[in-house]
Amino acid sequence: MQTYSQCLPDAFVRHLLLPRSMVTLTIRKLREAGRITRGYRMAPPPGQRDIARIVLALSAMKPTAAVEHGRTTGRLCGPGGNAEDALVDLIEAAVGIANHDVDLTNGEVVIGQKVPLVEIHSGAKPAPTVYGKRPALGAAAYTHLPTTAIARIAQEILHV
Repeated sequence: MQTYSQCLPDAFVRHLLLPRSMVTLTIRKLREAGRITRGYRMAPPPGQRDIARIVLALSAMKPTAAVEHGRTTGRLCGPGGNAEDALVDLIEAAVGIANHDVDLTNGEVVIGQKVPLVEIHSGAKPAPTVYGKRPALGAAAYTHLPTTAIARIAQEILHV
């Protein structure tokens, strides 16, 4: 029987098409920093906030910077709270825990890799929900994650 620490990276690798080594190292760094649930046999299963923190951390330029990047981007303020809470709302809507009026079709989450920015683009809303401050025009690196992929990850991990 697999523990959560063994099967948790599988969902991210499968749906985000990221290298397993990167996902595994990022999750390990988050666990060591106490940012997500430990993967022991009798530990509680990962929750919505754990998934949100992993998503934010995976957008870092390298896994060794994932903890600080995830913490920084998760704390960005926007309408109604911070970016981490907005991702938790998206995950809860994906698994049917709560209805947060989130459209998961044709949307994406855009996370700045070097700039502190999180944008949630919803299929129904014409303008994205922005957390942080958009940088001036210029070269910047961003991670684009489809909301459907985040929803599938949440459904798989939370067994819904």
